[in-house]
Amino acid sequence: MKKRKLMVGVMASLAAAVALGATLEKGFENPPDKYRSIVLWEWCNGWISKEAMTKEMESLKRVGLGGAKVFNVGGPEGPVRFASPEWFDIFGHTLREASRLDLRISMNMTEGFCAIGGPWIPPEKSMQHMVWSETEVSGPGNISMELERPDDGPIIAKTLKLKDVGYYADVRVLAVPQVAKDQIEHLGVKKGLRDHHEKNETAGKKTKASSVKAADIIPQGKVIDLTDKMDENGTLNWNAPSGKWTVLRMGSASTGACTRPGSEKTRGLEADKFSREAVKLHFDSLIKPILEQDGVKPGENLTYLAVDSWEADGQNWSPVLAAEFEKRRGYSLYPFLPVLTGRIVESVEVSERFLYDFRRTMGDCVHDNFFGYLAELCAEYNMGFGSEPFSRASFDGMEIIEALSHPCATFWNRGSHFRAYNESKWAASPAHVLGGRKVTSEAFPAGRFDAAWVHYPWTYKWVADYAYTAGLTQLGFHCSPIQPWDDKPIHKPGMVFKYWGSQYSRHNTWWEQGVEWQNYQTRCQYMLEQGLFQGEALFMTPEVVPGLEGSTRPNLPQGYDFDLVSAKLVRNQLSVEDGMILAPSGMKYHLLNLPRMNEISVELLRKIQKLLADGAQIVVSSKPTTSRGLVNYPASENEVQKLVAEIWQDLNGKGVTEVSYGKGKLYWLEPFDVLKKLGVEPDVIVDMEDGTEEKSSYRAKLPLTYIHRKTSDADIYFVASSLEKPSSALLSFRITGKQPEFWYPGSGRIEKCPVYEEKDGRTIIPMVLDPAGSVFVVFRGKSESAPVTQVSLNGTEVISTAKRINPLVDSRKFFKEGGALEIKTADGKTLKTNIAPEKSVSLDKNWIVSFDGVAAPKARQFETLYPWNESDDELLRYFSGTGIYKKTIDVNKDKGEELWLDLGLVEVIATVLVNGKELATEWKPPFLLDMTDALESGENELEIRVTNLWGNRFIGDEQYPDDIGFPSNGVLGTLPDWFVQDKPRPQPGRKTFTTCRYYAKDDPLKPSGLLGPVSLITRSKNADPRVEQIARDLFEFSRNPEFFTYGWHRVAPYWKDVARKGDKNKAKFAKKPADAHAQPEEKPTAKLKPAPVSEAAHAGTYEVRRWAEGKPQAADGSFVRLFKNPKGKNLVELKTPDGKVFAIGMKLMSLEDKAYLKSIRAEFKK
Repeated sequence: MKKRKLMVGVMASLAAAVALGATLEKGFENPPDKYRSIVLWEWCNGWISKEAMTKEMESLKRVGLGGAKVFNVGGPEGPVRFASPEWFDIFGHTLREASRLDLRISMNMTEGFCAIGGPWIPPEKSMQHMVWSETEVSGPGNISMELERPDDGPIIAKTLKLKDVGYYADVRVLAVPQVAKDQIEHLGVKKGLRDHHEKNETAGKKTKASSVKAADIIPQGKVIDLTDKMDENGTLNWNAPSGKWTVLRMGSASTGACTRPGSEKTRGLEADKFSREAVKLHFDSLIKPILEQDGVKPGENLTYLAVDSWEADGQNWSPVLAAEFEKRRGYSLYPFLPVLTGRIVESVEVSERFLYDFRRTMGDCVHDNFFGYLAELCAEYNMGFGSEPFSRASFDGMEIIEALSHPCATFWNRGSHFRAYNESKWAASPAHVLGGRKVTSEAFPAGRFDAAWVHYPWTYKWVADYAYTAGLTQLGFHCSPIQPWDDKPIHKPGMVFKYWGSQYSRHNTWWEQGVEWQNYQTRCQYMLEQGLFQGEALFMTPEVVPGLEGSTRPNLPQGYDFDLVSAKLVRNQLSVEDGMILAPSGMKYHLLNLPRMNEISVELLRKIQKLLADGAQIVVSSKPTTSRGLVNYPASENEVQKLVAEIWQDLNGKGVTEVSYGKGKLYWLEPFDVLKKLGVEPDVIVDMEDGTEEKSSYRAKLPLTYIHRKTSDADIYFVASSLEKPSSALLSFRITGKQPEFWYPGSGRIEKCPVYEEKDGRTIIPMVLDPAGSVFVVFRGKSESAPVTQVSLNGTEVISTAKRINPLVDSRKFFKEGGALEIKTADGKTLKTNIAPEKSVSLDKNWIVSFDGVAAPKARQFETLYPWNESDDELLRYFSGTGIYKKTIDVNKDKGEELWLDLGLVEVIATVLVNGKELATEWKPPFLLDMTDALESGENELEIRVTNLWGNRFIGDEQYPDDIGFPSNGVLGTLPDWFVQDKPRPQPGRKTFTTCRYYAKDDPLKPSGLLGPVSLITRSKNADPRVEQIARDLFEFSRNPEFFTYGWHRVAPYWKDVARKGDKNKAKFAKKPADAHAQPEEKPTAKLKPAPVSEAAHAGTYEVRRWAEGKPQAADGSFVRLFKNPKGKNLVELKTPDGKVFAIGMKLMSLEDKAYLKSIRAEFKK
């Protein structure tokens, strides 16, 4: 009976595993809508209506988006005032439409994006700062005088201020002995600690005790409270003791920080972030009226609320702060208020300890009474609450992000992985540690260059993929400005949010063709929420306020992953299980790494002691010497000294690098060395294309990254390349005994990985990746047959589990010429087959092309393919929109053959239709699709819809005088009369309208259209499934171009001119390229003219390509190849047609082709 029960249990487990696997597959193929991306939906200064909302949301649904986060921002003044009855009515309509369309709406909780506030916030409930006046008096004797009221005017800071708030409240009147002023360093100016917390202005730099004379120290007993000696008119009546005294009249004033950017008519003060009462007032004034609208379903159509960004400056006072301080720290702060003016009370050490308690209390208030309280209020209505990671503010940003249900990362699209990894990891860590799923984002908040309508799906892909590998699970595109006017051509592309955002809105040229791109994102986001994240190390961020989370750079090489955690969470929620750090989510980490610190709280030290006693492995890089704060001081100091001596023992990082304590160990080593000691191998080892392993100490610098999640029956790896060229790598995974599978998020296709090897407890997989390629590698189940370990084409090894090989060149030649394909399996078998040469029919000629878009040119025949921007026809040269290419093709279909359409080069996206039926949209290279099932024998109507970017039409408009009225900064503040009154425009040659100017008349036009070469390829299928899968995969990879002359990114040179004309950031814009991936504006064939070679000798031309073996690639014998000299330096060797060879040194930054070409040209110009 027992055996039978056991067998039943085993069968039940197997059935459950099969069911889980089937569910995962089903979700991957067609994910639920909750996994879709969203947009940051900018409602620009009152340009909203119910009609516009319906049109916008239907458009979101149509292109595969899941919803929107609403922002009310600035722009030309519209008809509806923010938070007016009409505005609330329209918001209610929006949420009812969300229910109808199954979309999810969230909202930024203010006008603008600073924090929270509005015209309902009175000055006494606004953000406040400490101000004071100083009056010097002498005693003994009775003093009766009016004390100067401190200045309560606005302060100069990095955010917009209301000029005259007119609020001041007395806090305390104190008398202290006269001493030298400003003994504590970095306190800021006299109005109080009011800077933007770029540094710990409340004694961010430690004051040396030796630098302060004893006469300049104020004994605590000498701080005299005179508050009850001053009447309501500010007159002091005090019988002063003998001596010279300074009377401090200390009070609070509003910082004047206000909501922005938005309408000046509805601008209001930012609410006090320390006060629950102020926060509740804001919630009741803005959010409750929304929740009271008909059809609003909190948690369903209104899913969560958010505080977007902390751009409201800092505060250091509130009417509640003194009581909060005493409740949390156990003593009164009033005797120490002189410290806030730069004076020393009692001693340097005591003053520094008070300042720590003061900063900690401010941080606790922001955490509990602002972010934490908003989370509570949202939860009462079944809504989530989200925000971004912050640093350099008056709180611990790591603690804040851990309190949210919807942590949000911000990353831009300019530069190399511009913050994509850092902030995504910061936002994702609390979700991993605490068990959250949704890690959303403010993705691509472009400015100036990147906002100039230059991006499209492929240019977004590599950065988004990179953020995914850091833990991001939902893209929120910044931004999608509302298009409030009708869809007449004269209204396109329409509204933009100043010059910000990547312009992902429904009037973007390629908007309707973005469905398959969004399906790719949805599949990625579905998979990245499955199971638990897998990482080896947990890194605690510094135990300080303001937080230093952004400075945490874990020193781990590729192959190891990590999470960040606050000191508060370490103290309260970590435990140990089986010798590993256990997080509340169930995640386990091999080690906990502590930051370098001289000071430590007693509470944290006690927790470290407990974790070690229970068996934790903890890494340090310093030995604390003192306690933090005045709470229980000096008993706290004695306890810290005792515990540090007991725990650290002789550990010093030099002679002694590890000690045992309880069941655990404390190490003074690099985390990587500790992992090696623990026998923890890298999760993924990457042998890169140049034959070396990736060994960067920080993953944000790597061109190939991964993330690992684990379910009950599967290990899921997402692997992504950020290289803009096809690449190969040999990946070794720390897993064995399971069948690896490739899950392709672009198509939803799932196939077993045919080529791999299990060795020494690892699975080795050779992988080839398209430009910016990505794939999920899923390990589950058992292999049913011996895997392939080697693939050869005509005797040349192209894939191997033993070494990294890039098969691009050999496979391209092989499929054109045909030959012998041979595979060897792990059980020693060899399979051989002959592959027939592919048959290719050129489709470059005789297309009938019509156009759809603003100012569309007439239809015409293209005898051969060429870029629209090179046309003599002005309308076509400046056209932005969709070109519809049509032709009839004759097809002979044979059984056992596949038909593929290769579009060659596409600028920038293409949708293919066959016989009137849409087949697919190609949005990334290679622009290749299987046409086998779509084509019929005989005649077929082939249609290719190619869409370019808005830039060319903008440049065309700039050939005519400006009739929009752009100011010098290019941002429109008032709409032109002819536009508002719907009259004919003064300059009919201008065809577009938008509220920001991005281009000038002499800016270069962007390559546009179907550039080809276009070909229909017939390839023979193989009867053996494994051979066929390998052959097909190699064939698809072989269609990749080796090099892209036209790049991912388009620069708007107009903005460079703006920068040169006095923009405050001109140095920033003038010295840096718009993007590391910007490509030269040239035709695909680059004609290099080396200076040492005569024009006659250089009569031949050649394409510039990476040629790994230096084989000739032009009839004249010229070639280019990349190699390393004996010192390991990257070099380019170039042979010209006359036989001369040049070796050019170069530094390859992420192997970017732009740098490659520019280096060559620079040398030849010399």
